[in-house]
Formats: sequence, C-alpha cells, structure tokens
Amino acid sequence: MRRRVCVSLGLVIALLTMGIAQEAQEKTTIQKLLDANKIARADQLIKQKIAFFTQRQQTDSLAAYVGLVSDIAEKKGGTAFAKQQTEQLVQKIESIGASPAVLREAFANLGEFYGATGDNKRAYEAHLRSLSFAQQSEDKSAERMALIQHNLGEYARRMANPDRAREHFLTATSLILQQPHANQKQLYQTFMSLGILSWYASKLDSAEYFFNKSIEAVQRIDDSPVTKYFRQALLLNNLAGVYGLQGRTAEAIRSMESCIALLREFLSVPDDADKKRQALTLQFEAIDNLGGAYKELGNYAKAEQLLSYSFEQKKQWLQADDPAIFISHILLGQLYYATSDYKKAIEYLTEGRQGIAETDADYLFWDADACYTLAMIQEKQQANGLAETYYRKADSLYALAFGDTYDNIYLEFLRKYASFQAKVGQCETATTLAVKTQRYVNNAGNERSLLSFYQLQHLGELAFECGDFQRAHDYAHQALTEINRFVRQSTTLEDSIKTEGEKVYPILTRARASYELSPTKHAEELQSLLCELSDATEIIERKKRLLTDQKDIVALIASYQAVTDFIKQLHFEIYLKTNDSTHLNKGLNVHEEGIYSRLRSRMDYQRAMRFTNVPDSVVDQENRLKENIRASLQQNLSNEGAVRSYRHTVDSWHAFLKKLQRQYPAYYRMRYADERIALRRIGESVPAGVTVIRYLSSGEKLFAFVASATQWALVPLSSDGLSGYVQTLRDFGQKDQRMLKAAHQLYKVLWQPLESSITGSRVIVIPDGLLHHVSFDMLVPKPIGSLRELKNTCLLNKYAISYHYSLLALENEASSSGAMKANFVAFAPIFSDRSKSTYLAHAQKDSLHMDRTYAKLLPLPFTAKLVQKMQREFGGNLFMENESTAQAFRLNAAYHRIIHIGTHAEANNDYPEYSRLIFMNDGTEGAENSLYLYDIYNCDLTANIAVLAACETGKSGHLDGEGMISLAHAFRYAGSESILAGLWKIDEQSSTMIIRSFYENLRAGVPKDVALQRAKLAYLSDAGGRLFSPRYWAGLAILGNVDPVVFKPSTPIWHLVAGVFGIALFLAGAIVHRKAKRNAFSSTRFNRKSDLS
Repeated sequence: MRRRVCVSLGLVIALLTMGIAQEAQEKTTIQKLLDANKIARADQLIKQKIAFFTQRQQTDSLAAYVGLVSDIAEKKGGTAFAKQQTEQLVQKIESIGASPAVLREAFANLGEFYGATGDNKRAYEAHLRSLSFAQQSEDKSAERMALIQHNLGEYARRMANPDRAREHFLTATSLILQQPHANQKQLYQTFMSLGILSWYASKLDSAEYFFNKSIEAVQRIDDSPVTKYFRQALLLNNLAGVYGLQGRTAEAIRSMESCIALLREFLSVPDDADKKRQALTLQFEAIDNLGGAYKELGNYAKAEQLLSYSFEQKKQWLQADDPAIFISHILLGQLYYATSDYKKAIEYLTEGRQGIAETDADYLFWDADACYTLAMIQEKQQANGLAETYYRKADSLYALAFGDTYDNIYLEFLRKYASFQAKVGQCETATTLAVKTQRYVNNAGNERSLLSFYQLQHLGELAFECGDFQRAHDYAHQALTEINRFVRQSTTLEDSIKTEGEKVYPILTRARASYELSPTKHAEELQSLLCELSDATEIIERKKRLLTDQKDIVALIASYQAVTDFIKQLHFEIYLKTNDSTHLNKGLNVHEEGIYSRLRSRMDYQRAMRFTNVPDSVVDQENRLKENIRASLQQNLSNEGAVRSYRHTVDSWHAFLKKLQRQYPAYYRMRYADERIALRRIGESVPAGVTVIRYLSSGEKLFAFVASATQWALVPLSSDGLSGYVQTLRDFGQKDQRMLKAAHQLYKVLWQPLESSITGSRVIVIPDGLLHHVSFDMLVPKPIGSLRELKNTCLLNKYAISYHYSLLALENEASSSGAMKANFVAFAPIFSDRSKSTYLAHAQKDSLHMDRTYAKLLPLPFTAKLVQKMQREFGGNLFMENESTAQAFRLNAAYHRIIHIGTHAEANNDYPEYSRLIFMNDGTEGAENSLYLYDIYNCDLTANIAVLAACETGKSGHLDGEGMISLAHAFRYAGSESILAGLWKIDEQSSTMIIRSFYENLRAGVPKDVALQRAKLAYLSDAGGRLFSPRYWAGLAILGNVDPVVFKPSTPIWHLVAGVFGIALFLAGAIVHRKAKRNAFSSTRFNRKSDLS
C-alpha cells in the first residue's frame, strides 16, 4: 500500500513537472513570436491559453501569464489597451477564488506592468496588495518578503517619497541579511536602491558607498551575461551620476561610456528578451546622461549628437507613447535653451509637455522642468506675460512633486521666480515668495546654516531690485554678520577661503545700496565706497592666488562680474568728476584684468591641454604643483604642520614661476604675467592715423575710451534700448525698416557722441559684451529708408574699421617672427556630398559616435574655386577634400603669410574652449576632424593673417563675445598676427567674392583694414537687389594687427607656363639653327677634301 502511494505520488510529481515544463515551453514559444513581431499569432495563442486556464480555474498559470498578456496587448494596441487587458486578467484571477500566494504573484506582475508604463502610483498600490496577500499566504520566506519590500521602495522613490522608500529598502536589507546565506542578487538591488536614494538627497559619499557595496554583491552572484554586462552597466550608470555631481566629470564620462559598451555587449547576446528590453531602456538613459555630462561641460555639439541619437533610437525601438520619448523632447529643449536656439527649444519642450499630458501617469518633475525652461526662454525674449504663466505652472508642479520638502532644485527655482517678479515690478509677490522660502529654511532647522545666509542675501538683492535701498542695505548687513560666523568656524584653509568668498555678494549689495541712498554722490563718497569694496577685491585676489584650480577661478570671475563692473563704474565716475587720470587708469585695468583672468582660467578645463614650444614635462610639473597646493589647502588648521606645509608648496610654486618666466617667457606672459595698462604708453601703441575705441560696459552704464597717438578721452554713453537695437540689427529675417532704424539708433548711441574725438579714417574698435555682435560698418548717421541708402551712407564709406579684443593685447602687439615658407596655404574640405556619403558609410559601424552635424554641413563649392585661383596667383600649398584633415593642418599651416581656412567653424560664447574648426572626416575609427580652441594653443600658426572664411564667431550666448575673444587670443598665441572671421553666418558666394578682392588689395600693399574696406565697397558697387543687405557683406571682420602684408614676389602659374613654352621654342630654334650650321660645315669640309685629292 505504502509502495503504491509512493509510486502514485511520483507519477503525480512527474506529471506536474511535465506540465510545468510544457507550460514554460509554451510561454517561450509565445515570447519568441512576440520578439519576431508576429503579434497576431502570439495573440491567438495566448487567448487560447487564457481560455483554457480559466475554464480549468488554474489561477497559478493565469498569474504567470500576466506579463505576457500586457506585452502583447501593448504591441497590439498601445499602453491604454494593455492596461485594460492586464487589469481585466487580474480581476478575473481574483474573482475565481485564487489563493493568497497566486494573488501575491498576480498583483506583483500587475505592479511591474504599471511601473513599466510610468504609472508609479498604481505600481506602488499593486505591490501593497501583493504584500498583503504575501502576509496571508503560507510561504512567508524572508527572501520573498524582501523582494516585495524592495519593489515598494522603488516605486515610493519614483513617486518622490524618499522617506517611505528608505523604510522599505532598509526593511528589505534587514530581511536579506537575516538569512544564513544572504541572497547576493537581492543585496545588489537593495544597496543600489539605497545608493540612488542617497544620490537624490545629495549625500554623495553615502551614494558612492552603497554603489560600491552593490558592486561587491554583484561580483558574488554569477558570471552570466545579465550579471557580467547588464548589472555592471546599471552600477556604472549610477556611479557616473555621483561622479558628475562631485565634479569628477572625466570619471563620469568614462563610466557612462563603459556602461554603454557593456549594454551593447549584452544586447548582442541571444535570449533573455525581458532583460534586453530593460537594457535597451537603460542604454537610452545612459546615452541621455552622457549627453547631459557633455552639456554641463559646455560641449554642446557632442551633447546634441548624443541626445539626438538617443531620440532617434527611441522612436525606432519604443512605442510612440513611451515616456522615454517625451523625456528626449525635454532634454533636447533644455539643450537648445542653453545654446540660445529658443525657437527649437520651445518646439521640443512643447512636444515634451504634450507627451506628458497624453499619459495617465504623473511626471511632475519633468513637466516642472519643462515649464521652468519655457519660463526662462520667455523671460529672455522679454515676453513677461508668458514667462509669468510658465513660472506659476512650474511652481505648482514642483510643489506637488516635493510636497512639504524643498530640495535645492526647488529652492533655486523659488529664488529665480522671485527675482523675475521683482524685475517686472511685482515686488510684493517677490517678497512673499522669498519670505516663504526663508520661513521654510528656518523651520527646517537651517536658520544657522548657509541656507539661511543665502536667503538673507537673496532678500537684499530683491529689495535692491525693487528700489527699497535701505532694506537692501539692512539685509546685506545681516547676511555679512551671518557669514562672518561661518568663516571663523572653518576647519581647513580651503573651507575658510571658500566661505569667505561668499562675503563678496552682500558687500556689493550694501555698497550699491549706499550709492543709491546718496543724494549727491560726491567724489569723496564714491571713494569711500571703493574703500568698502576693497574687502571684496582682496577676497577675490586671495582666492585667485590661493585656489590655483582654474575652474574655481573662472567660476569666481563669472560670479563676481557685477563687483568688478561696479568698481569700474565708480572709478570712471570719480575721473569724470575730478579729472584724476589715476582712476581712469585703474578702471581700465580692472576691465582688462577681467578678460585675461577668464582667458587664463579656461586653459585648465582640458587637463591634457598642451602649448606649442613648451615641453609636456613642464606642463605636467605645473599641474602637479597646483595639485600639491590644493591638497595642502585641505589640511586641518588645528594641525601645526598644516600652515608650514602650505607655505612650502606655495614657495615651490613661486620658484617654478620664476623658472618659467626665464625659460618660456611667451608662455609665462600669456598665463601668469601681471601686465597693466599705462595711459602714458597707450599713444605709443596706436599707429599713426588710427583711432582706438574701447567700449566698456559696467552694469547698466556704458563708456567709451577713445585714444589716438596724441590724445585720449573717456566718453559716457547711454545704454537705453541698446540690447534691443543690437538684436534688431542682427535679425535679418525681419523687415528692412526695423533693421535700418536700429542702424541709425546705434550710430546715435555708440558713434555720434565720440566722433569728434576720432582722428583719421582708420578705427580699431574693441567691443565689450553684446557689442561683439555689432558690425560698425552698418551704422548710418541719418535716418534712411532703403538698403541702397544704407550702402551709400553707412560708416563703411568713411572709415576702415577693424577690431581687437583687448587694450593690453594691442599694447603688446608684435609682428610674426621667422622666415615665411610661402605666401599662401589653404585648407578646404569642401564637404561634397560624395565625401559625406563616404563618411556615413564608415560611421554606420559606430552609430552612437556618428557626428550627425558633420553629415549636415553644407558643401563649399565657391571656396574650392577661390583657393584654387589664389594658389595659382600666390603660389604655396593647397589641401583639399580628403587631404584637408586636422592633422594636415597641424603639420602644414605654419610660416605662411596667409593661412586660408576654408571650412566650417564655430565659436562657443558660453564655453569658448569648445569653439572649433571642422576638417575632413572619412569615418575611419579614431579619426578626429574637429580642432578645438584648446588644440589651437598647441599649433604653430605663424602667419600674417589667418582667414576663417566660413566661421560664425558671433552666435549669441550668455557670455557675449567670449567666443570671439578666445578665438583671437588662441590664434595670437599660436603665431597669427590677425584673423579674418565672420560675426555671423555669411553666404558663401558673397564672402568668397569679398575675400578674393581683399587678397588682391593686400597684394597691392595696403593695410589689412583698408584692404577689407575696399573689398566690401567693391562688392557693394557690383551688387544689386537683396545682395545690398548687410547679411551678405557686413559680417566679415579683421581682428588684430592691421599692418600690410609683405609678400614674397611670385609669378602666376600661367606666366610660368608661357615662359617655359617661350624658352622651349627658343631652344628648339637654336637647335635647328645649330644643326643646319653643322650640316653646312660638314659639307664644306668634304668639298675641300675632294679638292685636295
């Protein structure tokens, strides 16, 4: 009997095992049909299975099919249809009396479906039901309960409830560690989730700790492709986020690239379709993050390439209503806002918000971010009504998302929103917002933290904006009292210096408030304010000297621009009141030092940056000494040896600088020399017959310093409406009348007040800020009504105008040294359709890194004709199409009177180090076709002039003119006396016509500025119709030295051909003549011989 029972039981087990195996096989078959996109057949099979299990009330089998039902329904009818089908199936399982264990699995699968569609609230609720059924079931294993707690924690995190999420994750961790043999896979998941929570809470050290614990766990799981590739990739993606926030950008980028490479490996492995779908989503996320990292660096071209690639791939592989697609819309919109391409930004952000509106789930953060960006765009475009609408919407969305918790993102938004309200005159609303924020900070226990200081500082700035200068003064005083306490509490020298740096803002606010409260503004009062601001300037100088990290310095200079602007303003006003030239000299030096500080600070953005004629070992030693200083700053001040160690590292640094000054003077002068303007020397640096106009913006004030060889003057100018006029002048898509009006208004503002001080017809303009976008050639002295009148009356007819970037650079100008190899060298990739097709064919092998911008570059056929003609006339070398590579440019550009760079180029105003020249790219692996600004410093470009024919240097940005300044500075260091470039994107045909005429004028021996003036006038004399428009001719500008180019005499090629042909004819004639003569002589000798015989 007992034996029969055992046999029967064995038979039952065998049958059950066969049934389970058969069921698994059938699920696999359906999954393969789904993966092969055979939706109809998969749908038919699963309906048969569901009907079969329902009839037999096999609820456990029904629960196992929940995931497949949702996948097929989504493929068949989209997310809404899938939701309906999945919910109906789970309701059916519950209605036919399934056990708690089965319902636990069914609701867990339902929760995962909701989570995949982004409906985090429903996902959390479904997992709560799953937990409830798990507690009712017989199987209450710690491993199973830990899994449910982990899922609950994940969806609580996604719903922005970090406290609840942490509770669930810690419960899960505790349950796992209670087991004799801890489940390493679950440990990996919970540690990773705790790391993510810490990351969101800005607890970066904790985040890194938990991610590293997760790595330890993952290494103990197994060696399967899921673990080896997919799970490792997840961790690398998360670690990259930590590194990014810690400022370890290079490590972040390496992590993300490794993550993407691992995911590619995983996606190439057969089977595991579920994980592959997750891997695909993660890959898109990682690429988006990588694009974000490049965006933070300012490499917008690389960011756009990655984000666009991710967007295209999402559209190809995901459903149209997948949340990842509208996330791409928003990310691209934010990128285009950063590049000031507001039209594109609005389009993408609006589409992103529309995608959010069409989903059932809440994406409050993304919607809030989109509204915040749209608000800033409308504010930039002075559409204050729309800006207010978007600010208000973003505020309500952030409030819903964060609840009663304000994180740094929301606090930053509230400060920006309040500042906007103050700017548009809604001071009561602005103050209410700021007080609300301050109350939250204090109630949260931060009243004695830097958050409290920031709020006091912000309240002072708002009061100043609203014209309540006494309250602004009082708030600034309170903020200073608060920050002084923190300075005294600093434990390291670095903390002390950084905290002290926060004092600069309230010092400035207090000084500006005092200035406005003064009814007379006597020179003595202004001098007193300068003394008050001396504390701020000493702090800035101290940070510049002690914080040798150039990234810190550039942040310092950019942040404290308002301080130096106000100091300039005070010096200039005292000079105008007292005629004391000392203050004029000081004001000019404050301005010029700001330019050089920014230029120098950006050189360390690229740690691998190198400089021509300076050995790598010297640059390496320089970087190493800076690292030593940084390390010494981090020592505890209570340590007796800390100050001694710091002094030793500083002494080593100064000894190195002295050695650098002796051995590499040009490099030292560019990077570290403390050079200053002396008014008495300015006349010596101005060529005879030339006037220099240095524009100087100082907050709301504008001045012009005008100097010639014999005199100088400071002229105050009005800045009312200046920004609008400049924008109108460059907007060639509008009606001509508005542009013509702006050309006259700018003449009245920028030129007329100082025209009496201009001597001669040659002028060097040194712009400032947004004036870098102005072509002064276009300005007209009287109201006009047509482009023809503009042609005949604009300043181009009277003045040869060139440009420079600095009075100091003008003062130290020197001609290119060394013997020139030839008159001319040209680099012209042309970007023909054939060459781009070749690139695309090769680049398809690595579509992630494909440069889509390169593939869209316009061909340059007129450039090809121009450089071929000029080579025939000048001689020299020509590198066209496949020969025009970045490497060829590095090796062959130097020591030519003219370097013609007939390629696309761009200047980045916000991050000038990513300004670049674009050369030929054949798509071969590792080929680099962009030469960035930081590369130019390591090129030898010795020349009289470099012509960047298709360069767009003047694209607007948040730091107007920085791209132009940095490009000119880099070419100057590399050896070029001057550059010819475009203030905006100019039509290729018209620009080549002007440049050809310019070259002919240079050959005639005229100065470069006059040569360009004559070339433009010649163009206008031949142009007609729309070609009169300044968009075709006014954008070309000379920057730098304007001396004539002394060419080596050269013979045009056709002269050489004619000469060679003439010589050949002469030689042929001579040979014929000589032969005839020889024949005659031979005949005579023969006859004589006959006579003798």
